[in-house]
Amino acid sequence: MQADSSVAPGRPAPTGRSGGARTERGWLDAPLFRQAVLLGFLRPGDRLPLIREVVEDLAINPNTVAKAYRQMEQENLVTGRPGQGTFVDERQSAAVPASTYTSLHRGLATWLRRAYAAGLDEQAVDALFASVHQQTRNEGVA
Repeated sequence: MQADSSVAPGRPAPTGRSGGARTERGWLDAPLFRQAVLLGFLRPGDRLPLIREVVEDLAINPNTVAKAYRQMEQENLVTGRPGQGTFVDERQSAAVPASTYTSLHRGLATWLRRAYAAGLDEQAVDALFASVHQQTRNEGVA
């Protein structure tokens, strides 16, 4: 995978030696992987690192990596291609342009700074966000 200027600011495109996804334990977690796809850090067709590369980079059991890749395949996040590797499934795509995510990221970061400056702690910020998120969904916006 090539570094892409459309990736959110301050977040390098995840890359490994194979040119696939960055090999960090978090990338083996399906919800985080899905988030990486939705935010444009990984794109449809990107190749994930080979299991042995992940094992070498993270010093973890190959069965752990294989299990994570199988789970992601069962959730249609990735597709295994015999002899080629594991790739982000072509059906996965960011529905929103990266520029929109960048703008929303900046706005949310500004809101968070204001909330913390006003004295809210992390739990209060989470509660406020969840409340507004739920209200917005109930209004039919989300």
